[in-house]
Amino acid sequence: MVDSTSHNDKKTPILALRLITLVLLVAALTIHFRSVRVFRWEQSVSGGILVTYCITLLGLALCAGTEDSGGQAFQAFLCGAGAAIFAVNAAAIWRRWRRAGELTRVVAELLFAMGIPLKRHVQAKVFLSSAVAACLLLDLAVAPLLSPEPIRVQ
Repeated sequence: MVDSTSHNDKKTPILALRLITLVLLVAALTIHFRSVRVFRWEQSVSGGILVTYCITLLGLALCAGTEDSGGQAFQAFLCGAGAAIFAVNAAAIWRRWRRAGELTRVVAELLFAMGIPLKRHVQAKVFLSSAVAACLLLDLAVAPLLSPEPIRVQ
């Protein structure tokens, strides 16, 4: 039998990490909706990923806060897949920005002159996607260590 106090003490760091990740996701979603989309695919791909993982991380945070959530393999899958998706998203946005054509650069300078810091928006999106990927990787590594019961394969 696992002591309830010991069990809650082990769950607190993973719950905190998942809530921090959720805050980063909400910040990324806010920047995504408030900023100018530089590339055509950014609205559908990045927006869909952000909304999906906001809902997913809310569920993962609820799993970390419950007494016996089970489904550790599924939680690990969600963290691993999310880390990969957000790393690819950050890399794609950064790569497209670095390889942007002359027209994109001119439009960025024009928008900057009008008070819209497009380059800073792109950097914020890349930073937040990278931070979410790192948090999900950390969650993937730490969650099994803090699990009250070892995962059994049947």
